[in-house]
Amino acid sequence: MHINKKLVIAIVVVIIVGACAGIFLSGIGGIKITDDNLDTVCAETADKINSGKMRLQFSATSEDLVQTVIERVYDNPEMFWLDRNYSVISIGNRYIVSFDTYYIAHDFMMSEVNDKANEMLKGLPQGASDYEKALYIHDALCKSITYTDSGSEDEHNFYGALVNKKCVCEGYSKAFMYLMDMAGIETYYFSGTSLNNGVSQPHSWNGAYLDGEFYYFDLTWDDVSGNAFSYNDFAITSSEILRNHTFDEYHEVIETNSTKCNYFYRNDYVIEEYSDEVLAALIAKQGDIIDVKCASSIAFNELKSVVESPYGFNKVLSQSGNDNVQFSGFSYIVDEYTMCVRIIFN
Repeated sequence: MHINKKLVIAIVVVIIVGACAGIFLSGIGGIKITDDNLDTVCAETADKINSGKMRLQFSATSEDLVQTVIERVYDNPEMFWLDRNYSVISIGNRYIVSFDTYYIAHDFMMSEVNDKANEMLKGLPQGASDYEKALYIHDALCKSITYTDSGSEDEHNFYGALVNKKCVCEGYSKAFMYLMDMAGIETYYFSGTSLNNGVSQPHSWNGAYLDGEFYYFDLTWDDVSGNAFSYNDFAITSSEILRNHTFDEYHEVIETNSTKCNYFYRNDYVIEEYSDEVLAALIAKQGDIIDVKCASSIAFNELKSVVESPYGFNKVLSQSGNDNVQFSGFSYIVDEYTMCVRIIFN
């Protein structure tokens, strides 16, 4: 018997298209996505998934809008249990997105996360300001977490950060977002790339509103090693974050230039114009670790030249009034991107 291959192919195509059409017709309408309602749709999508609806229908003028919603859903710390492998079926401007579960026991894991989060926030002072809340959470996470990149899925979410205390940048950022939200501070998650020793690599960080002003945070870069964390990327401006961070297409850069809640400005550790007297005063004001931020590249370069010069820095130390500081017992760390210098006395 002769089989018409073209006819068979046509029948298969009809069956596939018919099946897909059936899927869409069974749920006409779906969630409409526009440029103006992205935030609302992202929240609605997360709610539906949390309620057990793992296959959702959308209507949108472009697949990019659907992708934006999907990526932002994964940004939520609470969605840690979703598998990163999802499927998208489209016909015209209709899209079916199917999600799957990565962690089966995610309800129990979520209760573990909440126990650790509540325990960590117990030490937050009553009546703390937004700045104090952000500082407390920043310090608590940097003290608790050890940066670890062994390939485990846990290292990419807040379960790894809060329960296992081991994670990569994604874990830091999602744990910070979750704790800040618990403390009543509107916080965002951002992803893209950043420069590490001049090499661009995938990265994630945060933004948050403190006292009505928006700031950026990067806890991964602040967690130098062990308990020796810094504040170089604590509440910085958009121009500062963009010096070594590039936002991915799903995250819009929020422009901000406020320095009111920046750690260095808040504590008056900023050098506007360099002088030996100003640096000596900052050394006298602080302890064994001296943190300094420069307001300009000129001041930054002058400060670097002094700490790199045995004679120049010894001269500054003699003006600081700190007789316990010996020239032979110090080291320094320079951050070119944030124009911060840390001087460590042994």
